[in-house]
Amino acid sequence: MNRETAIARAALAALILFVCLAFVPSQAGMDMMRVGFALVAGCVFFSIASAVTWLVFRRRAKMVDRFLAGRDILARWEIPAPLWSKHVAADLEEEKSDKKALFLISAAWVVVIGGAFLLYDPDAGRWVAGVLALTLLILVPFAFWLPRLRAAKLLRRPTPVVIGRDGAFVGGELHDWRLAGSFFDHAEIDDKTEPRQLHLHYAYIGGRGVPVPSIVRLPIPPDKEAEARHVVEELTTLKGHRRHHG
Repeated sequence: MNRETAIARAALAALILFVCLAFVPSQAGMDMMRVGFALVAGCVFFSIASAVTWLVFRRRAKMVDRFLAGRDILARWEIPAPLWSKHVAADLEEEKSDKKALFLISAAWVVVIGGAFLLYDPDAGRWVAGVLALTLLILVPFAFWLPRLRAAKLLRRPTPVVIGRDGAFVGGELHDWRLAGSFFDHAEIDDKTEPRQLHLHYAYIGGRGVPVPSIVRLPIPPDKEAEARHVVEELTTLKGHRRHHG
């Protein structure tokens, strides 16, 4: 079972659970003007979130199934284990650098804001500084541990590269640029690396509702360079076609 299917099934189970729980307060005779209403509202909120998650990941699961079955794809190849290990290691170093930079920026803001509150109102400021410091502590795993965990998972997974018109499936991870708010930018081949790499540039909507650029870097085995160039041509043509038709 792929990751998208597992998440879709979990979201569906959560949806059923929260819909059922929404009827518990009234059936249990709770005071609906107090606790009961709050519980129902919470169940409705989580039901909606679960439904959206199920719809999104059901679509993604179907895309992965199509890719693995060889339907709607532009290219497919296997990355040799030594090359995949080298690629994951380079990707890890880049991700660690990015996460470390974001962590240091967050730490600087914590010092500035926490220090300002301490100077303005020492009594209340210590609570604000404490909350900010706790928030920074929570960010530590995201900055230093999660990249390593992701790299370890990638090294344990099979290494098929499957590229379609709507996304790419690499090392068990799906990159979907047809999701609502996402868009494909361009594809290119980097001739400066050894071996050459296929770069797929796209963007997705981040937590703040703004596009977040992302690059999928794929090592190209020597016997697959023609397929990689075909991918660049097809995706470039497809982008122009979609832009022309709005």
